[in-house]
Amino acid sequence: MLSRSYLDIKVIKEFFTQRIKRGLVRRLNNLKIAFVAREVARKEPQPNGAPVIFFKASTGIDDLSWNSGFHLLTSWAFRLQGIPVIYFACNSGMSKCVLGTNRDNPHKEMPCRSCVHQSKTLYTGANPHWFTFERDKDIGSALQNLNIEQLSKFEYVVASSEGATLAPHASAGEQSHLKQEIASSQSALLATTLPLGALCLPGLRWVLRIHHLNDDESTRYLLREYILSAWNVAQKFSKLLDETNPRAVIVFNGQFFPEATARYIAQKRGIRVITHEVG
Repeated sequence: MLSRSYLDIKVIKEFFTQRIKRGLVRRLNNLKIAFVAREVARKEPQPNGAPVIFFKASTGIDDLSWNSGFHLLTSWAFRLQGIPVIYFACNSGMSKCVLGTNRDNPHKEMPCRSCVHQSKTLYTGANPHWFTFERDKDIGSALQNLNIEQLSKFEYVVASSEGATLAPHASAGEQSHLKQEIASSQSALLATTLPLGALCLPGLRWVLRIHHLNDDESTRYLLREYILSAWNVAQKFSKLLDETNPRAVIVFNGQFFPEATARYIAQKRGIRVITHEVG
């Protein structure tokens, strides 16, 4: 009969063997991806017309997932046809993201370094539009003492006008007042409510593997950080839309909060949004 110590050593050895193999496979794949990406950049014709924005932040942190592959191949096909492509890419642009969350340790540091490295490999030869994270202290304060139900229903008024930025408001009274101001402003282009809480729920439920969320501090913490991160995505993505006026937006899945927020904002502006998922 094998001793327990022998079995422990065997398990540890297998763990490190698989880890080394995975690292080698990842590096070889990335070399191949970078090579093809450079070929696409070299052969793509002069782009013409309004761009198409590609955004995926909830698949393939440090490996080429099926959905990352679809995202990349589709964008390459567009570029080789002369269609302008803009990659909206995360550069530590969220305090917490869906794939980077550790449900057993919600405060664990995010794997941003490996994720950004992977994105830079995918977008070799391109000029992605990177976005970073800026914590909104006012929003953070508004969220701090809310329970799960209140966080889940948290909404912000989004005011987009020429020369204006998104404006957050927590209370229903303030939201109603701002909508009246926007409606009376001749320069206003869009006034809508951004349901940040609702946009963040699918991703949080998926991470925690539970539909009915517990009202405990760990869950509230994650939902607060997701809302703050979604708000950051909303601001950065809205600015990109203002600057580029794309013909379409293509996002992975469209259910987890980074892509869901981008999808929601684009659709409110009347921009065509296409979602994809494989596997």
